[in-house]
Amino acid sequence: MRHSRLRRTVAGLTALALGVTGAVVATQPALAAEPHLVAHYQLDETSGTVATDASGSGRNATYVGGPTLTGSEGARLDGTDDYVRLPNNILAGLDSITVSADVLVRASQATPYFIYGLGNTDGSGVGNGYLYSTGNTYKTSIATGNWTTEQTVNSSANLARDVWKTITYTLDDATDTARVYLDGVQVAQSTGVTIKPGAIGGGVTTANYLGRSVYTADKYLAGSLRNVRIYDSALTETEVAGLAPADATRVQRDAAALSLGNLSAVTANLALPSTAANGSSVAWATGNAGVISGTGAVTRPAAGQPSVDVTLTATLTRGASTQTKQFTATVLPQPGSEALAQADLDAISIQNASDVRGNITLPAAGSKNGSAITWSASPAGVITTTAQGGKAAGVVTRGASDTVVTLTATVAASGVQRTIPVTVKATPAGLDKDYSAGYLWTHFAAQGGYEKIFYGYSDDGLHWDKLNDNEPILANLAGDLGVRDPHLVRSPEGDKYWIIGTDLHAEGGGAGGSGWDQLNASQNIVVWESTDLVHWSDQRIVFAGFDQAGCVWAPEAIYNEATGEYYVYWSARDKTDNGTNDWALRVYLTKTRDFTTFTKPEIWLSLNAKGDGATGPNIIDTTIAKEGDTYYRFSTSDWHTVVDTATSLDGPWTTVIARGEAAAHGMRASMEGLTAYQLPDGRWALMGDQSGYYAQTADTLASLQFTQLSAGSGANQYSFDQAFRHGSVMRLSAAEEERLLAAYGDEPVDPTDPEEPQQEPIAKYTFDDGTLNDSIGAANLTASGTAAVATDAVKGKALKLDGSTNGFASFPTGFFDGRDTMTVSMDVKSEKTSGNFFSFAFGKDSNKYYFLRVRGGDVRSAITQATYTTESAVTGTVASGQWHHIDVVFEGTTMTVYSDGIRMGQNTTLNTKVSDLGTSLAGYLGKSFYSADGYFQGWFDNVSVYNRALSPVEVLANAGVTDQLLDVSLANADALKLAPIVDATDHSVVLPVKKGTDVSALAPTFSTVPGATVSPASGTTVNLTQPKSYTLTKPDGSTVTWKIEARVVNSPVLPGYYADPNIAVFGDTYYIYATTDGLPGWGGNTFYVWKSKDLATWERAAQPFLTLDGANGNVPWATGNAWAPTVIERDGKYYFYFSGHNPTYNRKTIGVAVADSPEGPFIAQPAAMILNNEAVTSGQAIDPAAFHDPVTGKWYLGWGNGSPVLAELNDDMVSIKPGTYQRINGLTDFREGVFFNYRNGLYHLTYAIDDTGSENYRVGYATATSMNGPWTYRGVILQKDLSLGIKGTGHSSIINVPGTDDWYIAYHRFGMPGGDGTHRETTIDKLEFGADGLIKPVVPTLESVVPQTIQLPPTGPEIRVTTAARCVAGKAVLTVTATNLDDVAASLKVATAYGAKDIASVAAGKATSQAFTTRLGNLEGGFVEVTATATIGGAPVTSTTTATYAGTVCG
Repeated sequence: MRHSRLRRTVAGLTALALGVTGAVVATQPALAAEPHLVAHYQLDETSGTVATDASGSGRNATYVGGPTLTGSEGARLDGTDDYVRLPNNILAGLDSITVSADVLVRASQATPYFIYGLGNTDGSGVGNGYLYSTGNTYKTSIATGNWTTEQTVNSSANLARDVWKTITYTLDDATDTARVYLDGVQVAQSTGVTIKPGAIGGGVTTANYLGRSVYTADKYLAGSLRNVRIYDSALTETEVAGLAPADATRVQRDAAALSLGNLSAVTANLALPSTAANGSSVAWATGNAGVISGTGAVTRPAAGQPSVDVTLTATLTRGASTQTKQFTATVLPQPGSEALAQADLDAISIQNASDVRGNITLPAAGSKNGSAITWSASPAGVITTTAQGGKAAGVVTRGASDTVVTLTATVAASGVQRTIPVTVKATPAGLDKDYSAGYLWTHFAAQGGYEKIFYGYSDDGLHWDKLNDNEPILANLAGDLGVRDPHLVRSPEGDKYWIIGTDLHAEGGGAGGSGWDQLNASQNIVVWESTDLVHWSDQRIVFAGFDQAGCVWAPEAIYNEATGEYYVYWSARDKTDNGTNDWALRVYLTKTRDFTTFTKPEIWLSLNAKGDGATGPNIIDTTIAKEGDTYYRFSTSDWHTVVDTATSLDGPWTTVIARGEAAAHGMRASMEGLTAYQLPDGRWALMGDQSGYYAQTADTLASLQFTQLSAGSGANQYSFDQAFRHGSVMRLSAAEEERLLAAYGDEPVDPTDPEEPQQEPIAKYTFDDGTLNDSIGAANLTASGTAAVATDAVKGKALKLDGSTNGFASFPTGFFDGRDTMTVSMDVKSEKTSGNFFSFAFGKDSNKYYFLRVRGGDVRSAITQATYTTESAVTGTVASGQWHHIDVVFEGTTMTVYSDGIRMGQNTTLNTKVSDLGTSLAGYLGKSFYSADGYFQGWFDNVSVYNRALSPVEVLANAGVTDQLLDVSLANADALKLAPIVDATDHSVVLPVKKGTDVSALAPTFSTVPGATVSPASGTTVNLTQPKSYTLTKPDGSTVTWKIEARVVNSPVLPGYYADPNIAVFGDTYYIYATTDGLPGWGGNTFYVWKSKDLATWERAAQPFLTLDGANGNVPWATGNAWAPTVIERDGKYYFYFSGHNPTYNRKTIGVAVADSPEGPFIAQPAAMILNNEAVTSGQAIDPAAFHDPVTGKWYLGWGNGSPVLAELNDDMVSIKPGTYQRINGLTDFREGVFFNYRNGLYHLTYAIDDTGSENYRVGYATATSMNGPWTYRGVILQKDLSLGIKGTGHSSIINVPGTDDWYIAYHRFGMPGGDGTHRETTIDKLEFGADGLIKPVVPTLESVVPQTIQLPPTGPEIRVTTAARCVAGKAVLTVTATNLDDVAASLKVATAYGAKDIASVAAGKATSQAFTTRLGNLEGGFVEVTATATIGGAPVTSTTTATYAGTVCG
């Protein structure tokens, strides 16, 4: 690594910037080559697609997507698909690095996003080793894999929007120190950053971007970039400061960019900016304040007067630099009254004027100038022109034939008129309005990267199927590019329909979209219209919100007969409430007749009254049903169902089911996206979504009593053939149903004879004849590009793919169609160890496909019908770079993958069958369905396809493996707690049996390939108290020894699903406090206490001691997500810290509850104590860990997700001591779940690595000699053991058994069997320390631990200690009073920081006071320690009591 620094050139650039005067200088020619400059992209081009490397290194980049090239203001990226692609391998060979860029992030930027990303993306669209910077918060991370491997330096502050900033990252390999700078000033530093840029991808990086993330689902940069530099060394602080533009340069740039637009015909106020994008302040002077004021207010000359020219002078200032710029504005005179009136009339638009089928809007005032407008119509009687019967003008009466009506709009004050012809369509003859046929569910899903609209159908309202072969009906091609939460509206006349939806793209991975931003999202809704439910208009994006709406979500509409218009309601946040107690989602109401123009929105439903200063929860997703004369308004408040009723849409509304009362009315307690409709038998169905829809029914809505239905195909059950998302249900007429099913229903299939399963393959490719032909049939492969048969040293003739573009082989189109049951078998050798590619694949496109990938030693077999985000997969590992025999067996929704005859894995819950992929499927060897992916590099041989599922014995035989035991079990299979664990390589079997099983008399059963024998034979009863050897004789006579052993499964220690255990010892009892698991979205809301006297047998309290359910629980501020608690005792009080969802802030926060006993009752504090808006923040305020430092006497709380935080607790233990927040550094791969222990002068910190949903979730470990660090990473001490089926071992806590040096670790793992990241169980294992004082790696077991009770020594003597400080002669004197509360005399030792004193004897009930002169005028707070010794029960006993004292200032 080179350590010399760039000095002369940077200094020269600084001098150049300081010396510039006048206009911005022209683009400079390329500078002389600099010894450390890898690349320099000024991005000052004005045309073309090449971004020139000004370093002289020739590493030119490419503009992609068509960014706007402005020259001096850099490349402007649109946030949708614009970015700059840098050359491959740009990080190769770099041990240290500096990356610097000038960036302007626009206010519209959605998160997450990268400013730059240099690295790789895997086949799932996930970053796979990279270096990146982002602005929210401003930070830079380097990673070797995905985001769980990131090593980050974080400023903990967001980049300012709409202003140029110079960001710089340096990483010095010599010191492993990373720094980030803002405008040349360091804002953060992190040590222990050990990843070298050149190590990413082994030096191979193919996803190097400016303005784009290496995660395909992330947002693109909406902003501008210029002056991007990459160095191969870490610049010094002085050198970094020289990269930021000088004030003079900033002022010149701002002056050059300053514009007021076209000023040749000014008619409205001008926006005069007070600041500029490069940081200059702008002051304005006017040459004629009577016409244009200094703030831009325009007063136009009177009508008939001449135009007036006004000179505006802008003075731009930054620091000592200043510059002026002048503009001449021509202000036009006021128009006359006739012109004003004409402008108002010209602005009138009648939606669908040639096809009027319902009431229209006739405005009474002009939209431009407010002119009063009156209306007349000819012929009369078809369209009303004045308000009548509570309905505004524009009510339409349709006749027997089409009628042309001439509407005349008049502004009486000026006499100006405008005529508008409209055609009122005839009332349709014989229109079927008997809405008693099937049901249509209009809903959304993500496909092809974006949310789109789909149809679902049911003939009974309970059992639902997708229409249109699960292809979208409509897509949002404008606006935010996605459409969600669609609502279908039918006109009262019955021959007009609208679909309205949320203009939002937040899922699917496609570029663009505002994501889940609730401050800067679209204020529009998407509208389509139709006359038959089949043929739909082009979409229109219409403004329905209000200027300060942060979002407009989930619009629905209902026709109000009383007013002749549609009431449209949706949810939004008001941006003016941000940061206040009013910050909440509310339901707004607006009205329309044409879904084009809407009345001003008004708050229609709120649980947080605006302006009252109090907080309150959100309310969203309103839907309305009408029964009799009553409207029922169903809404969602943070997953709680709220129901209001009224007899008029204008209210008053009465709440009949409040937050938290849903369960009492029979409904599912947690739902959103509700839709309500009447079933054929008169009952009402209420469907609610929580990661899938759930059904409940009511005999009448008036009863307010619902019954939850079970999923299934029965008459009183519900089902969905595939997942439905938020939408709405409408019952159809027979005519509507017929049209709909004719257009979108399943096509009739001609009956054909099913293909009979064959013993032999239906296609086989041996390549022995040098061709790609099918050796047993006609399904020949077709070679593309460089694909060809070649000679391999092991296999002989085989198919060789060299990884070049378009080098692949294809199967006949349709060959894999409908093959829900089949086996694909092949020999494959992969020569590719990184990147995105498919080894073998078949499917429709990048939405619907199956693929097998062998990448180095990693194997992934996956199928999906909705892109990579919903893949169902089996994964495993093989030896890298070698030939392997792979079998993939499909049986409906089960996929089993074998490697070299041994089962690698099985997925029995596929979300996609082969037939779900569609027809005319393509099939490839070596090609992906993603155009951005690479091509496979490696070999194939002996590729076979069977139209049946091969048995495990057949798979073994085909692989030439004869030494395996198959179908291993026990004669008494009920004795098994888990499935047998078979290690095919080690030739061993573990039989996990239930507690109480007699392992001395078990009869293992198994099978083998034909011709093999085993001794002892299958079914023989043997003694398995020790492992038993079995001899397998293969068909060729050779033998192999298998070892079979039984293990009694004593784990988990807590029955059921519990996670994040905090184990603690109080007195002679062990306690565990944990997350209640097994619920979708980690949705548990209760905390229980478990206790044990022996560590092995645990008892749970009958009732939870805390319930996080808002007003229905006992934690007022929290509504669910009761996660990862910790508990600690101080002075006889027990403090229980926990995280929960806080609806006030719509994020996780940490609270505390207090009790007098470890079993409660715990009383929660009324508000959360950590809001994640403190001086130091984390990704989430979760996973607290309390700790008492025995050395300093301080009490700490640690927490965090993504970035750990530590702070001191105040003496009240329910608040944080100000100024003590600090970030914990040095924790490699930190994710969450910190925990602290102390032993023999060393602090031990354990934490969780990776995602809790990953089987690789594990426990990392660091040590320090102080709680303030620095922390030294010591590696992983607990991880999965696949040989025992143990996965996801993490989120641990550790205890020491009092009076011993015995230690135990409690942690969670995936539930066994079949668990995952939301089905986790708690277990305990032994933990040991080595001779070096460090924790040894923990061996996870199925057995857990043997019982161990706590032997407490005799207690006493009991001493009470109080402290006081006073001032004597300007110095502080500390007085310690110790009172003997015991009934025997005791000797005392009083120890303070200012000395210690021994008291030989203090009688029972007596006290002693000792004074200590500190010689300090300013005494800081601290603690004292009193050690008492006495003889009790004939044995010497000792107790230690501590007490704190407050600081004192003397003189």
